[in-house]
Amino acid sequence: MRTQESGRLLQSSSVTLEVIDAVVELGGARVSQIADRLDIAESTASNHLHTLRRRGFLTAEGDIYQPSLKLAKLGEHAKTRDPAYRHAIEITNELDEQTNFETSFTVEENGVGRYLRPEVDATTDVDMYFTVGERMYLHSTAAGKAILATYPEERVDFIVDRVGLPPQTDQTITSREELKRELDEIRDGGYALNRGEDQEGVYAIGQVAVRPSGTVLGAISIAGPTYRTKKRRFEERLPGILNDHIEKLEARLE
Repeated sequence: MRTQESGRLLQSSSVTLEVIDAVVELGGARVSQIADRLDIAESTASNHLHTLRRRGFLTAEGDIYQPSLKLAKLGEHAKTRDPAYRHAIEITNELDEQTNFETSFTVEENGVGRYLRPEVDATTDVDMYFTVGERMYLHSTAAGKAILATYPEERVDFIVDRVGLPPQTDQTITSREELKRELDEIRDGGYALNRGEDQEGVYAIGQVAVRPSGTVLGAISIAGPTYRTKKRRFEERLPGILNDHIEKLEARLE
């Protein structure tokens, strides 16, 4: 039986999708910028951009290409396709109001995390704004490590082989042995901590929510800049509050 990983990668399709990613990440781009970003010929970049515009995935404002609202439609479908996601977002919002910290709900897709309900804090000088669907690494975040801790070793190894353990800060776990030790601690404690491993100056705690079937729905995390947070509060008070909301979410899924 053919698995999801056994299909042949189509190079042309891969480049087209990379073009979309680049346009989004650059906040709009010219042909020359896409060519430089992806290290492809300008004629190739132009053909991909033109095709995407004709198919409605991009718009053109002069010589600058921008994402179209068709992409927003696809994203909204991904966000709402699972009814459980709505409950997760509601519970995460409640947690945000109770703790006065930044909260987020994250799911794992293809070995990386995706923010379904992102954390937003415009009141600090630490960049903590993330958009829905934005990618995050599992090994460097509290939510991501909480998710990894529920997986068997074979799946963790597969994800590490595929994505790697790229350092985000000086505190990021970058070895398999260290990651496995931390995942064992998370399994024992029931929650994961991020001590400035994904962003300097940001501390976070995360815990998974499990479906009635036993599979992982995703993880809720609470984060804040270190100058606003006390280690004691994160490691003594917030785990209980987070666990209460996880239990509330799991009860809604039954």
